Amino acid sequence: MSKFIRGERGGTMDDRVEPKTHEATVIIPTYNRSQYLEQLLKYIAQVFDCSQVRFFVLDGSDICNLQNEELCRKYNVDYKYYGTECSPIERILDGLNDVQTSIVSILADDDLIWPKGFFEGVEC
Repeated sequence: MSKFIRGERGGTMDDRVEPKTHEATVIIPTYNRSQYLEQLLKYIAQVFDCSQVRFFVLDGSDICNLQNEELCRKYNVDYKYYGTECSPIERILDGLNDVQTSIVSILADDDLIWPKGFFEGVEC
C-alpha cells in the first residue's frame, strides 16, 4: 500500500496529486539510504527554487522509511512510500502517474543536480 505525503502541506493524501504550476519534476527513488537522501535534500533546499521544480521522493525502504518521510517534511519535498514489494522501476512508473509537468528527470539519492545545468538542459 502506498502512502503519499504532500511536502508543502505536510498532510496525507490518497495516491494522486493535485496539479501544480511547476515547470519540471525531479523523481528521486530511494531505498534504505537516509544519509544520502538527507544530504541531497539539504543541497536541493540550498540551491534550487522549488517553486519552479517539484522534487518527489519514491521510497521503497524497509528500515528507514519513517526517517525518510520526516526528511521530506522537513525539506518540503513530496514523498510517496511503496514498501519493499515494489521494484525501483515499478515505483518510477507509478510515480510518473503523479507528474503534472511536461519535463521529468530521475535523480539517484546519492547524486547531485546542478541547477544551471538542469535549466540549460530543460531549455534545449
